Amino acid sequence: MKTNRVKQLILSAFAAVLLMSGVLTSVVQAQEKSLRAPRRAPRRIIVYRPHYRFYNPFYDPFYNPFWGSYWGPSYRVVDPIAWQREQGYSEGRDEGKDDAKDGRPANPTGHKDYLNSNSLAFREAFVQGYNERYREEIAKIQEKAREKKGD
Repeated sequence: MKTNRVKQLILSAFAAVLLMSGVLTSVVQAQEKSLRAPRRAPRRIIVYRPHYRFYNPFYDPFYNPFWGSYWGPSYRVVDPIAWQREQGYSEGRDEGKDDAKDGRPANPTGHKDYLNSNSLAFREAFVQGYNERYREEIAKIQEKAREKKGD
């Protein structure tokens, strides 16, 4: 009876040592990963295929799934960084025009679109578009004022 108890105690201790060594190595690995320099995510390119393309490949012997006979290519490639820049620039231009027309001071970083974005590319393009359009609108307003004054 005592030998069974001793065996059980030895096996329990051995299992505890194995479990603790596994826990300790995972903690050490987690700390090593946190100390490493962060890796940049690879640049992703997204391919969209329209859902309206229903074509029977068995009907046409010259069927090519990436080229439609009537509509041109059946896919487009989108670079997400370029898309964010384009969106930021156009939204910045709109906000700059509105601020100049309403007589508000130039403050591109105070707009909701700028503050809610997490993308650096969007924010940079927003500021660039805002400043360009704000200057253009102020120049137009000053030109109209000069014309009125000259009349």
